[in-house]
Amino acid sequence: MKYTARIGILATVFLFFFFIDTIKGESISGFHPNSRLEVEILGDKNYPPFEFINDKGMPDGFGIDLLGTALKRLGIPYTVNLNTWDEPKNIQRKGRKILFFMARNEERNQKYAFGPTVKYLTLSIIYNKGKEHYGSLRELNGKDVFVEKMSNTYFQLKKRQIRCRYLECNLDDGLKSLNAGKGDACVCSREVATFYIKKFGLKNLIVIDADITPLDYHLAGFDSTTIRFVAIELSKMQLDGTYNALYDKWFNTESTADHISHIVYIILGCLVLLVGILHTFINTLRKKVRKSGAQLTEKNTYLRMALHAGKIGVWGYDVKRSPLFKATIRLQTSTV
Repeated sequence: MKYTARIGILATVFLFFFFIDTIKGESISGFHPNSRLEVEILGDKNYPPFEFINDKGMPDGFGIDLLGTALKRLGIPYTVNLNTWDEPKNIQRKGRKILFFMARNEERNQKYAFGPTVKYLTLSIIYNKGKEHYGSLRELNGKDVFVEKMSNTYFQLKKRQIRCRYLECNLDDGLKSLNAGKGDACVCSREVATFYIKKFGLKNLIVIDADITPLDYHLAGFDSTTIRFVAIELSKMQLDGTYNALYDKWFNTESTADHISHIVYIILGCLVLLVGILHTFINTLRKKVRKSGAQLTEKNTYLRMALHAGKIGVWGYDVKRSPLFKATIRLQTSTV
C-alpha cells in the first residue's frame, strides 16, 4: 500500500510539473521554441480582412497578424504563403510545419488537426438592391450565386441542398459583377463582403445575415503538437490583451469610427436642444415681463385716475432727512 501510494504521489507530481511546463511554453513532446523549426503560414490571398495581399504587395490580415505575433513571441521563424485558395496539402519541406486558419466542417475534420476557435464567421447573402431581394438561403434555389472556389461556403450550401447555379469565383470579382447587375446573389462571410464593398465603393449591394448558425474559424494544420503549442501562446495573448488589440484593429475600425461620429452627433444634438430650450425659456420670460409691465402700467393708470378723482395727495419723505415721518396722506390738498 505504501509503495502504491508513493507511486501515485510521484505520478501526480510529474503530471503537475508537466502541466506547468506546458503553460510556461517549455518542452511539449519534444517541441521547443528554440529548436530548429520553421512554420509556413498558408492562406487565401483574396480573403480580407482575415488574409490577403495588401496594396503594397505584402501578406496582411487578422489571421496573419494573429499567428505571426504568436510565433514571434515563441521565437519561431515563419514564412507566409498566400495564394488562390485551395485545400492545404500536407507537404513537409525541411522540417517546416504548416499552419493556417479555416472554418470547420465534416470533410475537413478528416483531413486536418484543429486548434482553438479564434473568431465566429457570419455567413451573409449579398444581392443587388435594384434586383430581387433575398431573406434566406432557400430563396436562392434556381438562382445564379457567386461563391468562392473550394470554400466552406460552397460546402454549407451543398449540405443544405441549395439547388442554385454556382458561379465559382474570387469574391472580389464576384461582388463587382453582382454590383454591375450580373448574377442574382453572392454568399460569403459578412466581414469579407463589408471589406470589399467599402474598398471598391460597391453602393448597389445590400448585405443581410443568412439563416445559418455562425461558423467557427479555427487554427488548423497537420501536426497537433505544433497546434497545441501555438494555441497556448494564443491563450496568453488573450489574457494580456494582445488578441483584443489585433481583433479591434481588423474588425472594430469601422464601428469605432461610427461610434465616435455618433458621439459627436449626440453632443451636437444636445447643444442644439439646449440652445432651443434656452431660447424658449428666454422668450417665455420676456413675454411674462411684458405682460407684467403692461399690467403694472394699467394699475398705475387706474391709481392715478383714482387719486386724481378723489383729490388725494401722496407725499413721501426721505427717512434719513425726516426720521419721524415716512409718508403723509391728506384727504384734502387745502389742508396741507
